[in-house]
Amino acid sequence: MNRILSLLIGLLCCNQMLFAQQVEVTGKIIDDKGNPVASASVVEKGTKNGVVSGLDGGFTLKVKKGAKIVVSVLGFQTKELVASDKMSIQLSADTKALEEVVVTGYKTVSKREFGGASTVVKGENIKSIPIASFDQMLQGKAPGVVIRASSGQPGASGSIQIRGRGTFEGTQPLFIVDGTRIAAGDFALINPNDIESFNILKDAAGAALYGSEGANGVVVVTTKQGKSGKPRFEVEAFTGWSRFPAIRDYRLMNSEEKIEYELRRGGTALSAYSTVQLDSLRKINTNWEDEVTRTGRTYNLSGSASGGSDKTKYFASINYFKQEGTVRNTFFDRVTARLNLNQDAGNFSFGLNTSGTYSNFTNTSEQNSGINSPLNALQWSNPYEQPFVPGTYLLNGEFTRVGVAPGQLTRPAVTRTVQPIPTTELFWNNNLTKQIRILANGNVEYKIPFVDGLSARMVYGIDYRTFETTQFVDRRTYTGGLNPRPVAEPYTNFRTNAFARDFSYSQRITNTWSLNYRKSLGDHKLDAGLYYETVDVGSSGSGNVTYSILSRLQNEGGATISRDLLPIVRGSRILQSLQSYFTTFGYGYKGRYFINGNIRNDASSAFGPANRDAYFYGASFSWVASDEAFFKSLQSGPLSFVNNLKYKISYGSIGNSFALGPYAYQGAVANRLYNSAAGYLITRLENPDLRWETRQKFNTGIEFTMANNKLIGSVDVYRERSNDLLLNREISFTNGFSARPDNAASVQNSGVEINLTYQVLSGKNLNLSVNANYTYNKNKIISLPGGKDTVVSLVGGIPMARIKGQPMNQLFLVEYVGVNQDNGNAIYRSIDGKTTEQFDEKDRVASGTTDPIHSGGFGFNLGFKGLELNAQFVYMLGMVIYNNERQNLENPNYFVDNMNAELLTKEWIAPGGNASIPRPDNTYFAETTRFLEDNSFLRLRNVMLSYSLPKKFLSKAKLSNLMFYVNGTNLLTFTKYRGRDPESSMQIATQGAQYPALRTVQFGLRANL
Repeated sequence: MNRILSLLIGLLCCNQMLFAQQVEVTGKIIDDKGNPVASASVVEKGTKNGVVSGLDGGFTLKVKKGAKIVVSVLGFQTKELVASDKMSIQLSADTKALEEVVVTGYKTVSKREFGGASTVVKGENIKSIPIASFDQMLQGKAPGVVIRASSGQPGASGSIQIRGRGTFEGTQPLFIVDGTRIAAGDFALINPNDIESFNILKDAAGAALYGSEGANGVVVVTTKQGKSGKPRFEVEAFTGWSRFPAIRDYRLMNSEEKIEYELRRGGTALSAYSTVQLDSLRKINTNWEDEVTRTGRTYNLSGSASGGSDKTKYFASINYFKQEGTVRNTFFDRVTARLNLNQDAGNFSFGLNTSGTYSNFTNTSEQNSGINSPLNALQWSNPYEQPFVPGTYLLNGEFTRVGVAPGQLTRPAVTRTVQPIPTTELFWNNNLTKQIRILANGNVEYKIPFVDGLSARMVYGIDYRTFETTQFVDRRTYTGGLNPRPVAEPYTNFRTNAFARDFSYSQRITNTWSLNYRKSLGDHKLDAGLYYETVDVGSSGSGNVTYSILSRLQNEGGATISRDLLPIVRGSRILQSLQSYFTTFGYGYKGRYFINGNIRNDASSAFGPANRDAYFYGASFSWVASDEAFFKSLQSGPLSFVNNLKYKISYGSIGNSFALGPYAYQGAVANRLYNSAAGYLITRLENPDLRWETRQKFNTGIEFTMANNKLIGSVDVYRERSNDLLLNREISFTNGFSARPDNAASVQNSGVEINLTYQVLSGKNLNLSVNANYTYNKNKIISLPGGKDTVVSLVGGIPMARIKGQPMNQLFLVEYVGVNQDNGNAIYRSIDGKTTEQFDEKDRVASGTTDPIHSGGFGFNLGFKGLELNAQFVYMLGMVIYNNERQNLENPNYFVDNMNAELLTKEWIAPGGNASIPRPDNTYFAETTRFLEDNSFLRLRNVMLSYSLPKKFLSKAKLSNLMFYVNGTNLLTFTKYRGRDPESSMQIATQGAQYPALRTVQFGLRANL
C-alpha cells in the first residue's frame, strides 16, 4: 500500500514538472499592410501540436518552454520563431507561391502541374495607370504578347497579337472574365482596380480548351473575391494631365514660309493678291495644333470593401473615371460598380460576380484620309487662315464677310475652300455614344457525397450591352455640304443639317455544365472533367437619319420633311450560336510527372451544314526534374545554383471562328431601286464549303528558379501553323464578282520567349527586383490561293503584298533612290537592280513588315523604407511603317494646303544642288520607299514614385496604409519614326488622321483601412 501511494505521489510531481515546463503563447498574425491573416497554421515545431488563427488573426497555443513555432498559410512565406508568451507575427507575401496558379477559365491548375505556356500578370501591376482600357495596361508585361495602343482617343482599346499574326482577319484573342466571354474591344467598360489577375494562355495546353475560339490565344481575367476576416476598405483617387505629342523631327510651314512657297510655285489664289493683302495674311500665322488640341485631364475616384467569414465572402467596389482627350471635344467618362459574393453551404457552394457600367464617349474621326477629319486638317490647313471668321452664314450655307476693312482678307466661303476649317468640323459636328454594360456570372457547385472527389458545377454568364449613338452634322461645315439638298423651291440647293440616332443592344450568354473528378491515391493524382457548353450571341439595332434646314435643334424634332429630304430608317438583327462538348484529363505521378489533355467538339451556326462541327484537341506533359534523386545529387555539385527545374511540352489543334462573320457561308442580297422600281441586288455569293480556320500549336520549354530562388524564369520555343485561312480567291467574272472568300492559305509563326525576374536585394529597409521579357517571332506565308506566289492589295491606297515565304503584312513598294541633281527627277531602282527615272509598278519589291520581329519589356522595382520607385519599358524592333502623314505633306499636288517645311530647303530648284526631294513638276508617285521608315521603338511606358507613411503615424487615423504617388505614362520614346507616335497600328499609318498615344503625368493617393 505504501509503495502504491509513493508511486502516485511521484507521478503527480512529474506531471506538475511537465506543466511547469509549458508556456501559453498568445499572438496575432498580420500581413505586410497590417491586416489580420486568418486560417494560418501555427504548429509547435517537430510535433503535431498546433492551432489555426481566427478571423482577427489571433491564436492561443501551449508549447514547451523555449520551443519554436512554425507559422504557414497559402500565399505567404513560412515563418519560424522562438515561442514567447505574447507575439505579433508579420508574414510577407510569397510572390512565387502566388504565381504558381494558372486559371484556365474552366478550372484552376497548379503551375507545377501545368505543361503549357502561360503568363500571369497580377492586377496590382496595372493599378493606377491612367488608361481606361485595361488591355493597354498589359503592354510589355508578358512575352509573346504584342499590344499596340493604336489610338490615344479616350476609352479606345488597343490591338493585341499573341505569338504573331496567324490569320488575315480577326487577330484579337478570346477574353474570358470570371468564366464569361466578353466582346473584344470593350475593355474600357471594366474597372481595372477590380482585377485580381490576368492569365494569358498561349499554347494548346490552355487555349485548346476553347476549341474554335482559342487559335489567337486566350486572356482569362479573374476579378477580386472577398477573404475571410474583418472588413477591408480601400480608397484611391488620382488626377492627371496629358499632352498631344508633337511631330518628331520635321515641322509645318509658318505663314511667311507658306506664302513665299505658294508664290514660287504659282497658280494659287495668292498670285492675284496685292502686297497689302499678302501682308495682312502674314500677320495671322494660326497654329492649328493649338486650336485643335489642349491639355487633357484625367480624374479617377474608386473605393472597395471586402471581407467575410469562413462561409460567406464578399467584394464590392465603385469607380468613377473621366478622361478629357487632348483633342478638343473628345472625352470618355465611366461609372462602374461591382459585387462579388461567394457562399459555402456544406456540399453546396454558390458564387455571384456582377458588374454594371454606364459610360459616355465623344470622339472624332480618325484612321482615314478625309480632308474633313480634324486630325488631318490640323496639319493641312494653311497657317494664314483664321480658326473662326467673323461674318454671317446665310440660309443656303454661304458665308458673307461683314465689317472687313479694305485690303484685309479672311478665309474664303466654306463652299469654295480647298481645306475645311478643322475647328468648325470639330466643334460644330458632334458624335456621342452612351453605353450601359452588365456583366454577370453565377455559379453553383455540388460535391457529390457518395463519391469522394466527384462534383457537378454549373456556370451561367451574360455580357449585355446597350448603345445609343447620336451624330449631328452642321450644314455650315464641309461635312455638312455632303448632305442631301432640296431640289424644289423655295430652298433649292440649300445646305442641310443631318441628325442620326442609332440604338442597339447585344448579348453574349455563356452556359457551362460540368462534371469533375479529382482524387489523390498515394503517388497518383487524377483530374478529369466532362463539359457541355453553349454560347449564344445576339444583337439588334435600329436607327434613323433626318435632315433640317432652318431648325437649330440637334434632334429629330428639327427635321424638315419634304419629298427631297425624306428620313432614312435602318435596322439589323444577328443571331449566332456555338454548342460544344469536351472533356479534360489530368494525371500526376509522384508529384513530378504530369500529363494533361483535352478534346472538344464545336458546332457553329456560322458554317454551312457540311462543315458545321469540328474537333479540336490539346495535350501536354511536364516533368519536375529537380525533384529527381539524381538531380538533387547534382545540386550539391555543378548545379548548385539551380533550385527548381521543370520541363514541359505541348501540342494541339485549335480553331479560329473570329475570321468568319455571321452567315458568311450564305449568299446575301440588298434592296435597290432600278429605273424607279424596287428590286434586290446580290451583294455576296454563297459558299457552303467554308470551314474553320485551324492552327496547330507546338510548344516546349523550361521553367526554373535559381540563386536561392532569387531568379525566377522560363524559356519557351514554339511553332504554330495556321491552315485553311480565309482569303479572297479569284473567280470568273460571269458570276458578277471578281473574287469570294475561301479557305485557301496557310501561315506559320515560330519563335522564342524568355521571361526573367531577379530579386537583387531583399532586406528590411531596401528591396530591388528587376524583370525582363523577350520574344522573337518569325512569320511567313506557306501557301496562297490558286498556288500563287504573290497577292497584292491596297490598304489606304498603299500596296501591301502577301508573298509566299515572306511575312503576312509586307509593304510592296518601288525602291526610291534619290534625286537626279541635273534635272530634279526622282530616281528609282528597277527589278533588275538598275537605276531609272521611269516609275513602273512592276519594279515593286517586298519592303519590310509592319509587324515586330523582336518585342518585349523590362523594368525594375526599388523600395527603400516607405519610398518605392518602379518603371516599365517596352520595345518593338524589326518593323517598318509607311509614313502617310509625311507623304501628304510633301505631295507637290497638294501645295495649296500647308506642307512640310523641309520642301523649302530640300526640294530641287536648280542644277548643282544637293536636293533630296524631286522638283515639284516631276510626275509624283506615292507608292515608293521614299516615305518608308523604321518603326522600331523603345518607350518608357510607365514610371511611378510612391511614398507610404510609417504605420506609427496611421494608427490614430485607423489606417493600415496611406500612399501618395506620382505617375508618368509614355514620358520617353526613342525611335527613328518621324511622325507623332510609332506605336500606331499599320492601318493608321497608311491612312492618316492619327490620334497618338497620350503622354500623361498624374498625382494620386491610396488609403487602406
